[in-house]
Amino acid sequence: MIEVCMGGKCKKSGALEVKEKFEKKVSIEGAVVGCKCMGKCRDGPNARLVNLSNKEDDLVRPLTNPLCLGVGLEDVKSIVSNFLGEKDANLLAA
Repeated sequence: MIEVCMGGKCKKSGALEVKEKFEKKVSIEGAVVGCKCMGKCRDGPNARLVNLSNKEDDLVRPLTNPLCLGVGLEDVKSIVSNFLGEKDANLLAA
């Protein structure tokens, strides 16, 4: 799951547009959600990658640094690629 901060400063910095771009790239209902402030809005908009699975063969990869600060529209594609993996990201490219 990808959480996008909807705190005041993140929202003013374009969090809604970033969330919408993530939703278009991922194309899985419920995989991208808005969330409460992550406490880093000064650097926003911010996103957190949340690993919801413990299975090794799932698409979700273990994450070492799940918080992405200052996410711009141009960053969404690479974040999705890293989150889903190269093979699966190619399926999303449109």
